[in-house]
Amino acid sequence: MEKDCYQILGVTSTAPEREIKRVYHDLARKMHPDKAADPEEAKRLEEEFAAVTKAYNTLKDPEKRREYDAKRQKESQAAAAGAGAANGAAAMAPVAAAAGKPATVKMGASVDKRVEAGRIAVAERSYNKGMQLANMGDSARAIEFFETAVKNNPDEGRYHARLAQTLMKARRGFTRAVEAATRACELDPYNVEYKMILGQIYERVGSVSLAVKTYENVLKWDAENPEALSRLGTLQPQRNVSFLGRFVKGIKRRVGL
Repeated sequence: MEKDCYQILGVTSTAPEREIKRVYHDLARKMHPDKAADPEEAKRLEEEFAAVTKAYNTLKDPEKRREYDAKRQKESQAAAAGAGAANGAAAMAPVAAAAGKPATVKMGASVDKRVEAGRIAVAERSYNKGMQLANMGDSARAIEFFETAVKNNPDEGRYHARLAQTLMKARRGFTRAVEAATRACELDPYNVEYKMILGQIYERVGSVSLAVKTYENVLKWDAENPEALSRLGTLQPQRNVSFLGRFVKGIKRRVGL
């Protein structure tokens, strides 16, 4: 079999979602093109990270992961059958691993997994309810559900992003909105949408320089992003005029005007 998603990320087939996210973000930091010594290495890092991102997107989604595991198991079984009886036992080893059935499971670990699974399920239900309320225009209640989702699964970037976006639209809790959007960007540093949300919040609070910096960061990953280009076209003249105004005032103070 070709190198699969678990091998690309360097995790076992029974690794929990939280571990997969942690490993992905560690790899994202290590493979950032800015760390490249030359263009050739930068290209290599981009190609490698593309494979890492593809594997992560497959394994982070419960439904996609189940489908992938089923396909992986089927391929392993076919390989085992083709290898013959002599290699049958060895060939079936990865199948057992892919099925996620360890030989022995401690009771405490089993309970912990059930509790974690329960919290993740609560978080997803809260998120879905929050999205429903947000689409209905009930921002106040949507914010409550998004906060519940974040509390139960703080490592899911989209929960933080939607919380930040809803707080911004409701014009309340801008400090919390910046915090949530920043966390979303930290959890998924290559998600352009999350960066745009953060930039929009900076605009709302009047932090033009921070908004410009955020939009410029978006263009590093999506050079033709129309929304980022539009916002920069609007904000950069403001920033230049603001700087010129401060400069002129400084000159007037020096000459006593």
